Amino acid sequence: MRSIDLEEMSTLLYYELVSRYRTYDCIKKRESKDCADIWLKSHKDHEFISHIGFRKVTKNCKDNLKKLKKLPHNGFDHRMTADYISDAARDLIDQFGVNHRINSKTPFRYEHMVPKNEYILKPLKAKAAKGTLTKKHVKDLLEKYYYVACITIEEDSKLSKTSMPKKWDKQDIKARYTTAGIELKENTIVEELLKEAEDNI
Repeated sequence: MRSIDLEEMSTLLYYELVSRYRTYDCIKKRESKDCADIWLKSHKDHEFISHIGFRKVTKNCKDNLKKLKKLPHNGFDHRMTADYISDAARDLIDQFGVNHRINSKTPFRYEHMVPKNEYILKPLKAKAAKGTLTKKHVKDLLEKYYYVACITIEEDSKLSKTSMPKKWDKQDIKARYTTAGIELKENTIVEELLKEAEDNI
């Protein structure tokens, strides 16, 4: 079960980028390039893609979990929806729940497995700037690289934050984690909860 609604997220991101660069061209023609550049730099790429991704994740998960009469460990948390999870994170969730806190802080990180700015947004923005971006371009990159993992804060400190390993084959989405010695498995928390609910009917 993918954490996002791929079709809807692709559509939202496509129209965001196309409309952004059309407006940029309009400002540049009617005002000046400096004015257009200032306007373009005001857009927060990280916030946009993270927000729509998170919204799609939480909606998908909640729609599925509506089938449950009771959520475990004090309710819903977006970490339940990650595509992959480390053994250490899963052990903590199984023992204490997704809302577990250590000194009032979460011990988990919800991490994009392939740095989205460099490997998703950068190539899509380049096509949008040239006027050649299509919905298929967006969907293909999201389908290939937009995966999230739930890991511990300690594990997160071992990761390279903005780039994949130098000899990355452009295919293995777990490469950063393998290099850092972090083993990931498919996250089956939601599926397990649904299966348990069906068995109890």
